[in-house]
Amino acid sequence: MTEEKKTLYFQKPENQFVAELCFFGKINMQQLDFMVNVIRERKLPKTSLTKDGNIRLVNLTEETLEAVLADAEACGIPTAGGYEHPHIKVFSSPLSGMAEGEVFDVRPYADKAREYTRTLQGKTHRKHSVFRIYFAGREQDLTDAADCDMIFLAVEKGLFQVSIRGEEGHLVTLTPKTTAGRFLSYIKAALTLAEPPLSSQDYPGAFWAAMNALSDADRADTPVEEIPVTKKGKGDFTCGPQVYKQKQPDLYAAICHPFAGMIPVSYWKKLQKILTENEYLDVELRMDRNRNLYICNLLADEVHLPLTALQETAYTAAERSDASDRCLLCSSGTVDPQLFVSTMLKGLRQLRLHDRVLPSFTISGCPRCCFAVPKEDLIFITQTDVPQDLPAGRYCQVCLHADHDRNLGFISYKNIFPYLMALGSLVQSSGMDFSLWYEQNSEIMKRLTALYR
Repeated sequence: MTEEKKTLYFQKPENQFVAELCFFGKINMQQLDFMVNVIRERKLPKTSLTKDGNIRLVNLTEETLEAVLADAEACGIPTAGGYEHPHIKVFSSPLSGMAEGEVFDVRPYADKAREYTRTLQGKTHRKHSVFRIYFAGREQDLTDAADCDMIFLAVEKGLFQVSIRGEEGHLVTLTPKTTAGRFLSYIKAALTLAEPPLSSQDYPGAFWAAMNALSDADRADTPVEEIPVTKKGKGDFTCGPQVYKQKQPDLYAAICHPFAGMIPVSYWKKLQKILTENEYLDVELRMDRNRNLYICNLLADEVHLPLTALQETAYTAAERSDASDRCLLCSSGTVDPQLFVSTMLKGLRQLRLHDRVLPSFTISGCPRCCFAVPKEDLIFITQTDVPQDLPAGRYCQVCLHADHDRNLGFISYKNIFPYLMALGSLVQSSGMDFSLWYEQNSEIMKRLTALYR
């Protein structure tokens, strides 16, 4: 393996590597079989979901990494290293093609756009910031696109509304309706504009000038094939918090949210066994930007078994707390936040706290608190420099993002879990949710923090 590739896939600590299998939010049964075979043959320790809809494999030896990369290439699955930062990312609604109320299936357009933009990495004006493109089949999906720079919203069959985000953060509508097949020409024109983004006032003029400068070939429609779901239901009915009714009659998606995106390798083995031994047909897995996992195209009597494969799934807002998957790779990071948060959530589940009693929380692996750290309500920032009045040890600064990043003080790193236990118990005993309780007891929370120094 070349030194360049080693650097790309390197992970802390020494002699270990990380690889990302790029599924872009969709896994079919053949790819699931590949995953299980790789896990079994290479004895992989753990997997995690990424916000790009991919699966990350960590703690790989050099020998295992080479084998995984070769296996993935043979199956046509793109891979990425831990330090690769694509400057163009393309997303689509997680259940596109299956969601009730969508105008049409936008995922094939996103797939074509991703296929095109992956050939442009390093060849555009964008060298630092990430340009995010989102395809939505219905308006309610736009809540998932708050950080995206260009949005294609299906408004009528075969028509997109196209918007772009100006430097103020506001979306500017470039056209209320355009033929869906023209989507690549809009992307090409947008990518000719240099960063940083223009103002909302200047963007339309600059964009249309760039569009007019494209050749006729670049402005031509791009053919896209929509592949419909053909599986038929039996007329049964099912419901529940982990079951989503697809737009196809009598088909459902089972939904899991693994703690902090961490998935035990045993889950993939159990799921494959359930699907193959019971002869589930036309099933596919979807993953979204919030690290939810969907097992799709299930009949009503098929929903239950896949859910039993991953029993530790999040329900409450606190259990859906996110964690950065970058600190594990960064030389400045001092912890693996995903593993830490996942472990704490399993413990907190035993307290049976009601929803909204605990705020969502996360941990930063270093004082820089970089862009990759999720902005949860409560952030624990591990520190290397701490006030001199504290005894020697490892500490976190407690920051309440829900209250304009209010600094609540320092606590011992080993006390994070008992601190959350005490906070949850205190709020639950009041009969209020956290936001209301904090409104009335902000100083009590600061004193509580001081007890865990």
